[in-house]
Amino acid sequence: MTLSVAAPAVSPGMSRPKKSGPSPSKLSSAPGGSISLLQAWKTFLAHPNAWLLITALIGTATMRVITGDFTPWDALIVVALVAFHPFQEWLIHVYVLHWQPRKWGPLTIDFELAKRHRHHHVDPWDMPTVFIPKRTLWFAVIAHSVGWLAIMPTQGLAWTGLVTVTMIGLVYEFTHYIVHTTYKPKSKTYKRIFRYHRLHHFKNEHFWYGVTMHQGDRVLGTLPKHQRDVPTSPTARNIGGVAAGDCDV
Repeated sequence: MTLSVAAPAVSPGMSRPKKSGPSPSKLSSAPGGSISLLQAWKTFLAHPNAWLLITALIGTATMRVITGDFTPWDALIVVALVAFHPFQEWLIHVYVLHWQPRKWGPLTIDFELAKRHRHHHVDPWDMPTVFIPKRTLWFAVIAHSVGWLAIMPTQGLAWTGLVTVTMIGLVYEFTHYIVHTTYKPKSKTYKRIFRYHRLHHFKNEHFWYGVTMHQGDRVLGTLPKHQRDVPTSPTARNIGGVAAGDCDV
């Protein structure tokens, strides 16, 4: 079986498979010349999302240190957020990113994230669709900041929560970015992350929803034991029934 992933030219650090693409057994690395981890980082750091998250991380960490008053509750918040994250990835991927437009009378209900993600499946090597839309990311940063500071009993715990979710966001953005480059992962963990995400794009879009972690897939039944147990989906590259030129991003 071959997988076609042909598309126009891409940004530095990205590579499109040739017309005769990789078989699922070779999806651990993208076709084309590989780039180094340093080159991947340089390209990632050239994107505004990276600097927004890094700036937010430095700011929230600074405020957490200034506030002081560390308690065991801080550790509990960190552990709880990290433990919940794979399920959050799963829920957002399934119910937001894979949302299909719905008619409600004369209105069509759709979301920017879902539109962008449909384009991302059509053209997985198009860098702009790899990153969270900037408006969405800004909204998330502001909403989290207001929410944590409003609901937590102390400012210290609020800043702990904000440091943690910002770090999780940064790891997510970098992981999703680097999976879509020609970097060849060295560690067993990252090889598995790369493989599962490529399978989601080129084998079957109804499995392997996790990006940084896959406990959500494992618990919720979307992490098959063997990829051969999963049929190749004809809509993995076309989850919204649209062509690349029809994706409004």
